[in-house]
Amino acid sequence: MDPITTMGATIIVANKAYKVFEDLIYRRIYGVSKEELDASNKEKAKDVTALGEVKRDWIVKSEMIKIQREYNNLGKTLNLSAPYIISEENKIKEGDDLFWNILEHSKKISNAEMQILIAKIIAGEYNNPKTYSMSTLQVLKSLDAKLVNDFLNVLGVSIDGIGVMQDVFSTVEEMKILNVSYVTLLELQNIGLISSNPSIIKSEETVTGVYLNKQIHFTVKDVANNKELNVPGFYSLTNAGKEIARHLNVKENTNFLSWLEKKYKDNTFNNINIIIINDNEN
Repeated sequence: MDPITTMGATIIVANKAYKVFEDLIYRRIYGVSKEELDASNKEKAKDVTALGEVKRDWIVKSEMIKIQREYNNLGKTLNLSAPYIISEENKIKEGDDLFWNILEHSKKISNAEMQILIAKIIAGEYNNPKTYSMSTLQVLKSLDAKLVNDFLNVLGVSIDGIGVMQDVFSTVEEMKILNVSYVTLLELQNIGLISSNPSIIKSEETVTGVYLNKQIHFTVKDVANNKELNVPGFYSLTNAGKEIARHLNVKENTNFLSWLEKKYKDNTFNNINIIIINDNEN
């Protein structure tokens, strides 16, 4: 019996590209193509006698259940990767540890949201090998659905091109308004999604970032007295954080822009002005 299909996780051959991908997977797992495996299984079925069900030791039974569960997880994840497979050429080599280790990790993942995330990463690495790094795999191994949700909340107050403003975590009141937590920040930093040390941008020119469909411009308020702009401390995403974040559906934090304007547009910070522009206004 083909473990990938035993638990209802039938691989959908969506297109020619996925067919090539599927052949790679079957040859890796079974050493033969899907067609050869199906033919072999049909031959074996003819040899089944009416001896009844063979009783197995409970350890063997538990191992079989574990194997079925793992291949069920793998099959579901591969199914989810199908819409994202676009390369009609197999570029994955036998010694490509990153790709095969991502697949191996997917066996342990049963959460649907995590399976979608890993499916996108599998497809991205298959289409373009070396798109991801081993550090991304290590972060994936530390992630669960709760941490992904926590990461999404922090991305909801992150400015692309700059990072997560350190002042977001200034007070308990501000964190409640923005639905973030300093403890969560530390967890995300600990597993390698966000840098641990804050940075400051110093420039004599406008510093621009993007928040969803809006441009955020930090400018010098009083150029006559001081041309240097110091954007307040921020935490940038790590490379792994950026690679994972691109596959997440980040939603707007409805309180963030008003907080941003209040925090930086008034006189709280000397010589900093902030301008927020919708892309559709340009």
